[in-house]
Amino acid sequence: MRRLLLLPLVYLGLATVLLPLHGQEVLNGVAAVVNEEVITFKQVRELTAPKERESLDTLRGAELVDKIKEVRTAAINDLIDRTLIAQDFKAKGLSFPEHFVDEEVERIIREQFHGDRLAFERKLEEEGHSLGEFREFLRDTMIIEQMRKHETAGTTSPIEAKQIVDAWLQKLRRKAYIKIY
Repeated sequence: MRRLLLLPLVYLGLATVLLPLHGQEVLNGVAAVVNEEVITFKQVRELTAPKERESLDTLRGAELVDKIKEVRTAAINDLIDRTLIAQDFKAKGLSFPEHFVDEEVERIIREQFHGDRLAFERKLEEEGHSLGEFREFLRDTMIIEQMRKHETAGTTSPIEAKQIVDAWLQKLRRKAYIKIY
Protein backbone atom coordinates (compact mmCIF):
# COMPACT_ATOMS: atom_id res chain seq x y z
CA MET A 1 0.00 0.00 0.00
CA ARG A 2 2.83 2.41 0.85
CA ARG A 3 4.35 1.83 -2.62
CA LEU A 4 1.03 2.74 -4.20
CA LEU A 5 0.81 5.99 -2.28
CA LEU A 6 4.26 7.07 -3.45
CA LEU A 7 3.48 6.36 -7.13
CA PRO A 8 1.77 9.70 -7.78
CA LEU A 9 4.83 11.62 -6.61
CA VAL A 10 7.15 9.29 -8.47
CA TYR A 11 5.14 9.70 -11.68
CA LEU A 12 4.74 13.45 -11.25
CA GLY A 13 8.11 14.10 -9.68
CA LEU A 14 10.07 12.34 -12.38
CA ALA A 15 8.00 13.49 -15.33
CA THR A 16 10.28 15.53 -17.57
CA VAL A 17 10.60 16.36 -21.19
CA LEU A 18 10.78 13.21 -23.30
CA LEU A 19 14.22 12.55 -24.58
CA PRO A 20 13.93 12.25 -28.34
CA LEU A 21 14.35 8.87 -29.96
CA HIS A 22 16.39 9.23 -33.15
CA GLY A 23 15.51 12.91 -33.40
CA GLN A 24 11.76 12.31 -33.38
CA GLU A 25 9.73 13.99 -30.68
CA VAL A 26 5.98 14.31 -30.52
CA LEU A 27 5.01 17.08 -28.13
CA ASN A 28 1.48 15.84 -27.59
CA GLY A 29 -1.29 14.05 -29.39
CA VAL A 30 -3.42 10.96 -29.14
CA ALA A 31 -1.53 7.80 -28.18
CA ALA A 32 -4.65 5.67 -27.68
CA VAL A 33 -8.41 5.82 -27.26
CA VAL A 34 -10.20 3.64 -24.71
CA ASN A 35 -13.92 3.71 -25.43
CA GLU A 36 -14.23 7.49 -25.81
CA GLU A 37 -11.42 8.48 -23.43
CA VAL A 38 -8.15 9.73 -24.91
CA ILE A 39 -4.70 8.75 -23.64
CA THR A 40 -2.13 11.35 -24.71
CA PHE A 41 1.55 11.11 -25.57
CA LYS A 42 2.14 13.45 -22.62
CA GLN A 43 0.69 10.83 -20.26
CA VAL A 44 2.91 8.17 -21.83
CA ARG A 45 6.00 10.41 -21.51
CA GLU A 46 5.26 11.04 -17.84
CA LEU A 47 5.44 7.30 -17.20
CA THR A 48 8.39 6.52 -19.46
CA ALA A 49 10.78 9.46 -18.98
CA PRO A 50 12.75 7.99 -16.05
CA LYS A 51 13.22 4.60 -17.72
CA GLU A 52 14.06 6.19 -21.05
CA ARG A 53 16.70 8.39 -19.41
CA GLU A 54 18.19 5.34 -17.71
CA SER A 55 18.21 3.44 -21.01
CA LEU A 56 19.94 6.34 -22.78
CA ASP A 57 22.70 6.17 -20.17
CA THR A 58 23.27 2.43 -20.52
CA LEU A 59 22.23 1.31 -24.02
CA ARG A 60 23.06 2.20 -27.63
CA GLY A 61 21.83 1.47 -31.14
CA ALA A 62 19.17 -1.15 -31.82
CA GLU A 63 19.24 -2.27 -28.19
CA LEU A 64 18.26 1.25 -27.10
CA VAL A 65 15.48 1.50 -29.70
CA ASP A 66 14.07 -1.89 -28.65
CA LYS A 67 14.16 -0.96 -24.96
CA ILE A 68 12.40 2.36 -25.52
CA LYS A 69 9.71 0.65 -27.62
CA GLU A 70 9.24 -1.90 -24.83
CA VAL A 71 8.98 0.83 -22.16
CA ARG A 72 6.48 2.88 -24.20
CA THR A 73 4.36 -0.18 -25.00
CA ALA A 74 4.24 -1.13 -21.32
CA ALA A 75 3.26 2.45 -20.40
CA ILE A 76 0.44 2.56 -22.96
CA ASN A 77 -0.86 -0.80 -21.73
CA ASP A 78 -0.69 0.39 -18.12
CA LEU A 79 -2.61 3.56 -19.00
CA ILE A 80 -5.20 1.52 -20.92
CA ASP A 81 -5.68 -0.77 -17.91
CA ARG A 82 -5.98 2.20 -15.53
CA THR A 83 -8.55 3.80 -17.84
CA LEU A 84 -10.57 0.58 -18.11
CA ILE A 85 -10.60 0.14 -14.33
CA ALA A 86 -11.67 3.75 -13.78
CA GLN A 87 -14.42 3.32 -16.38
CA ASP A 88 -15.59 0.10 -14.70
CA PHE A 89 -15.75 1.99 -11.39
CA LYS A 90 -17.97 4.66 -12.97
CA ALA A 91 -20.10 2.10 -14.83
CA LYS A 92 -20.86 0.34 -11.54
CA GLY A 93 -22.08 3.63 -10.10
CA LEU A 94 -19.56 3.55 -7.29
CA SER A 95 -18.39 6.64 -5.46
CA PHE A 96 -15.19 7.59 -3.72
CA PRO A 97 -15.27 10.03 -0.79
CA GLU A 98 -13.12 13.09 -1.49
CA HIS A 99 -12.00 13.21 2.13
CA PHE A 100 -9.79 10.16 1.38
CA VAL A 101 -7.99 12.21 -1.26
CA ASP A 102 -7.76 15.19 1.14
CA GLU A 103 -6.26 12.96 3.83
CA GLU A 104 -3.75 11.45 1.42
CA VAL A 105 -2.64 14.86 0.13
CA GLU A 106 -2.15 16.00 3.73
CA ARG A 107 -0.21 12.80 4.54
CA ILE A 108 2.08 13.34 1.55
CA ILE A 109 2.69 16.97 2.53
CA ARG A 110 3.38 15.96 6.14
CA GLU A 111 5.66 12.99 5.38
CA GLN A 112 7.42 13.96 2.17
CA PHE A 113 7.53 17.75 2.52
CA HIS A 114 7.80 17.96 6.32
CA GLY A 115 4.45 19.73 6.53
CA ASP A 116 5.47 22.49 4.11
CA ARG A 117 2.46 22.93 1.83
CA LEU A 118 4.22 25.69 -0.15
CA ALA A 119 7.15 23.37 -0.93
CA PHE A 120 4.68 20.73 -2.13
CA GLU A 121 2.88 23.24 -4.37
CA ARG A 122 6.21 24.55 -5.71
CA LYS A 123 7.24 20.99 -6.58
CA LEU A 124 3.98 20.43 -8.46
CA GLU A 125 4.42 23.72 -10.32
CA GLU A 126 8.06 22.87 -11.08
CA GLU A 127 6.87 19.62 -12.67
CA GLY A 128 4.16 21.42 -14.66
CA HIS A 129 1.19 20.12 -12.68
CA SER A 130 -1.56 21.81 -10.74
CA LEU A 131 -2.89 20.69 -7.38
CA GLY A 132 -6.12 19.75 -9.17
CA GLU A 133 -4.26 17.48 -11.60
CA PHE A 134 -2.37 15.86 -8.76
CA ARG A 135 -5.57 15.30 -6.78
CA GLU A 136 -7.24 13.76 -9.84
CA PHE A 137 -4.29 11.43 -10.43
CA LEU A 138 -4.20 10.51 -6.74
CA ARG A 139 -7.96 9.89 -6.70
CA ASP A 140 -7.73 7.66 -9.78
CA THR A 141 -4.81 5.75 -8.26
CA MET A 142 -6.72 5.17 -5.04
CA ILE A 143 -9.85 4.06 -6.93
CA ILE A 144 -7.82 1.66 -9.08
CA GLU A 145 -6.18 0.15 -6.01
CA GLN A 146 -9.58 -0.31 -4.34
CA MET A 147 -11.06 -1.88 -7.48
CA ARG A 148 -8.14 -4.33 -7.69
CA LYS A 149 -8.61 -5.20 -4.00
CA HIS A 150 -12.32 -5.70 -4.58
CA GLU A 151 -11.69 -8.07 -7.48
CA THR A 152 -9.21 -10.12 -5.46
CA ALA A 153 -11.11 -10.13 -2.14
CA GLY A 154 -10.61 -13.40 -0.30
CA THR A 155 -7.49 -14.30 -2.27
CA THR A 156 -4.39 -14.96 -0.20
CA SER A 157 -1.93 -15.95 -2.91
CA PRO A 158 -0.25 -13.12 -4.85
CA ILE A 159 -0.06 -15.40 -7.88
CA GLU A 160 -3.78 -16.13 -7.74
CA ALA A 161 -4.53 -12.41 -7.20
CA LYS A 162 -2.49 -11.53 -10.30
CA GLN A 163 -4.32 -14.18 -12.34
CA ILE A 164 -7.69 -12.83 -11.18
CA VAL A 165 -6.76 -9.24 -12.03
CA ASP A 166 -5.35 -10.29 -15.42
CA ALA A 167 -8.57 -12.18 -16.25
CA TRP A 168 -10.67 -9.21 -15.12
CA LEU A 169 -8.62 -6.81 -17.28
CA GLN A 170 -8.91 -9.15 -20.28
CA LYS A 171 -12.69 -9.17 -19.80
CA LEU A 172 -12.73 -5.36 -19.64
CA ARG A 173 -10.51 -5.17 -22.76
CA ARG A 174 -12.80 -7.54 -24.72
CA LYS A 175 -15.81 -5.33 -23.99
CA ALA A 176 -14.01 -2.06 -24.76
CA TYR A 177 -13.19 -0.13 -27.90
CA ILE A 178 -9.42 0.34 -27.82
CA LYS A 179 -7.40 2.00 -30.56
CA ILE A 180 -3.66 2.51 -30.22
CA TYR A 181 -2.02 5.02 -32.57
